[in-house]
Amino acid sequence: MVNEERVRAMTKAAIFEEGVGKKALSSGEYYRSDYLFIQMLKSFFWGSLAFALLGLLLACYGIDALMGKLPSMNVPQFCVAVLIAYLLFMVVYMGVSYIRGYRRYQSNEIAIKGYEKTLKHLENMYE
Repeated sequence: MVNEERVRAMTKAAIFEEGVGKKALSSGEYYRSDYLFIQMLKSFFWGSLAFALLGLLLACYGIDALMGKLPSMNVPQFCVAVLIAYLLFMVVYMGVSYIRGYRRYQSNEIAIKGYEKTLKHLENMYE
């Protein structure tokens, strides 16, 4: 005879594994510091790429004004201004990425604990 409570528990576990659990279980394989390091490394790469593309887009948009000011432009001062803008952008972007990664890791930890509780309950039903 089929035990309906077991079927419900197995279905609940399977739904978790196929849905939300895919990412939650993969992040559960890491310590929090390792997970955050990986997230910050990805954020550094994508943030740098986004800043470069944004700079390129702005340069293309204002190419006429840029070419007109180029002979009288103080290049070292311009480079310092771009570097400061990059650093400010990256500090804000990395800060947001850290907070987002930390919260995601915490929510995944809670989801995994619920999943483990379901599995433990299922195991106890077989004993």
